[in-house]
Formats: sequence, structure tokens, C-alpha cells
Amino acid sequence: MKPLEMTKISITAPKNQLRPVVEGLYELQLMDIDSHENEAIESGKPFEEAEQLSETIVDIRSLISKLPEQGQQGTQNKDIGQVQDKATELEERVGNIQNDIDRLLNQSEKLDDRIKTLSRLKG
Repeated sequence: MKPLEMTKISITAPKNQLRPVVEGLYELQLMDIDSHENEAIESGKPFEEAEQLSETIVDIRSLISKLPEQGQQGTQNKDIGQVQDKATELEERVGNIQNDIDRLLNQSEKLDDRIKTLSRLKG
């Protein structure tokens, strides 16, 4: 059995059809998909979700870096939806804690001001 020689092709599609075309070809495993290097054709922009996913990954890495290190744990496979849900949950918790801290600092400042006022009145 001898492998067939590969032929390079260029696929052009409207932006709203590009994703299904690329994903379909990838799923069929019929082609090795690379970005083109021809300057005559504009390379386009990343899919809409790319920026959101990138931000989520940065948020997750930031949250992970703030966690205390623990012993080796087994890896678990999670889908991106579960990871995003957990990241959102953790962001909400961090936000709530930050709000509590801000509220307590505000109360502390008010108490400090009150103590200063009472000290001045006392003489």
C-alpha cells in the first residue's frame, strides 16, 4: 500500500460559512488544514469566540496562580462549558469578597473619622 501524493488547495468561503466549512473538513479528516501564506488573499480575523475564550483562559490562569499549591492531583477532562461556568463562579466569589473588603474599608474609614471627631471634641 502506497500513500497518495497530497495536493494543495485553497478554499475561499463567505465569513458566515467559513467556520462550518473548516470544521466539516477537520471532522472528516480528509485534509491537513494550514493557514495560507499568499499575500494576495487577506487572512481574515479569528472567529468571534476566540477573544472570549482567550479572556477566559487568562482569567482561569490568574485564578489558578492565586490558589495555594497542593500535592499532585489527577487530571480530569472537562469541557469548555464546565470550565467557563466554574471560572464565572469563581469570578463572582472573588467579586463578592472584594465588595465585602471595600465595604469593610469604607466602614473603617468612617469609624476613624468618627474617632478623630470625638477626639477633637474631647479636647
